[in-house]
Amino acid sequence: MRELIKHILKEETKGNNSDIINLIKTDGLFYAAKLVGGLDNLKRVFKDDPEMTERIENQKGFVKVSWTTDGDDPSIVLPFKTIDAGWNRWMSNSWPIINISYNENRLTEDENHKFKDFLYDSFNDEASVKVVRLDSNEQSMHKTYVQLGEINGKAAQRPNNISRSYDLSDIQDIVETLKA
Repeated sequence: MRELIKHILKEETKGNNSDIINLIKTDGLFYAAKLVGGLDNLKRVFKDDPEMTERIENQKGFVKVSWTTDGDDPSIVLPFKTIDAGWNRWMSNSWPIINISYNENRLTEDENHKFKDFLYDSFNDEASVKVVRLDSNEQSMHKTYVQLGEINGKAAQRPNNISRSYDLSDIQDIVETLKA
């Protein structure tokens, strides 16, 4: 099946790179990526175009996630990759949907669960997350707001219970472990 998809992509995009580039110019990188099955497939289409490959790979940045909306400690700066774009209903403004990453191997299973819940809650609070840097020149892309899509490549899951699985001291310890 994988080989069939590769073959279809190769045949469908052969000689159509200029059409895809025009589509990117008019509708944006993420729209074109959706049509070919994601950023990885789009990167394969343009593997012989270093400028376009760099543009695709540069959809990344850093966010500061804090305990409070004032940016108080504990807080941590984490890298992310933009994996998609969200749009308002009028299609006049977009924002990055991101895959945030951290080293899960430094935490226990329980700490990972608590930290993922903290990340999910922080992104839903919006004011607890600040974009430190966003490397994207995509049209209409909001530079100060991001939406959590994935954590370490897995879909961000809403916490199962209503009460928090963590408290301030848990997050302080986890952040110190990750920063060490």
